[in-house]
Amino acid sequence: MLADGSDPIRNQFALQRVRNFLARRLFHDVDVNRSIGRQRFDYGLAGINGTVSQGSSCSFTAPTAINANCSRHSSGQLTSSNLCSGGSLCQAQQPIVYPKTSDCCRNAFGCSASTSDSVAYSTCQSHSCNSTGIYHYTSTANSSTINTHNCCQLTGGCGTSLNNNCWSNANIKPGTYTSNYWWWWQNPTVAVQTLIFEPGDYYFSSCQLAYDASKEMIVDPCAYASGGTPGQVRFWCCDSNASSDGATNDYVQCPITNTCASGTSTPDPGQFRLYYDKDGCTCNFTRPDNITDWTGNTVSGDFDYYCGVYSCSKPATDNSTKKGCNVSMCGTSNHSGCTSSNNGCCHLHGSMLCDHLQFQGNCKCDYTQSQTCTKDPCCGGCAVSWSCHSG
Repeated sequence: MLADGSDPIRNQFALQRVRNFLARRLFHDVDVNRSIGRQRFDYGLAGINGTVSQGSSCSFTAPTAINANCSRHSSGQLTSSNLCSGGSLCQAQQPIVYPKTSDCCRNAFGCSASTSDSVAYSTCQSHSCNSTGIYHYTSTANSSTINTHNCCQLTGGCGTSLNNNCWSNANIKPGTYTSNYWWWWQNPTVAVQTLIFEPGDYYFSSCQLAYDASKEMIVDPCAYASGGTPGQVRFWCCDSNASSDGATNDYVQCPITNTCASGTSTPDPGQFRLYYDKDGCTCNFTRPDNITDWTGNTVSGDFDYYCGVYSCSKPATDNSTKKGCNVSMCGTSNHSGCTSSNNGCCHLHGSMLCDHLQFQGNCKCDYTQSQTCTKDPCCGGCAVSWSCHSG
């Protein structure tokens, strides 16, 4: 949504067929195979255009499952074993076709349908808020409350690579560092630096965020830090030449906090969007194991993400050499591979539409309908992918 309440991507979903698909919250393909775990879609529908692969020690379940593109795939799709108790299984002969991420970008920034992907993403970059929309705490902030008194614009903002170095110029979050000992190495607490992303579009060619107790990331669609107009925070992580320029995979190994509107206690997932378009690459959401917070205490529980993820470079009808985009969600690990989810997992509250989806560990995706955003590409999709691999 734009600040004036209009929807820049609405026209991409003019076809009733696509709207119906999104309203049903479909999947494209699911992958469940590399670690022991149980993947669940507790709310909403899961559907695929392709096939499912599932490890012997893993399971993938949803309350309602839809097999699309059955005219091409007579086997290997979702079965009754993928249903929650009392669930239903539906079939559709034709594939569900939805816009590519680059189509969403063209429409969002007013580019014509004939505009190349590279020009569309260049337009996105030139209109991004990377240098103006990122805030941090002032050096004189007297509390960690996010408001215009305690927060200010981060000088220089952030470049097109979103990584831990972006926090280097951020001030310390009030109340996160105390010195209780004579020697600094005896103090288990660390000084936390916070970046606050205000409403608007942010363009990145790479997103590689490793867990660091001294780094905090906040998405502020309520615009508390700037005092501006509330609206969506949209991340575009895209590379139109990913298949040929040596683009690397991306990862998010840290929690992301969303501000809540006044009078609410749960973030609205419709106010945060991640558009990922790097063909042949993977965006990994990982909940690392054996990590501590800024006080030195062991972190327990899930990493909760309240957002919509859209990652589509190869629609079901595309017969080109493109490979499609991959999204992976992984439970606790030691960065060298996924293990179990005994200490927490990645939990997506919102929606996901992607070419290839892979679950590793006991991760969950709960479809959560936005109260404020009902028409953009992520508003209805729980998950869409060519293949679903759970492991």
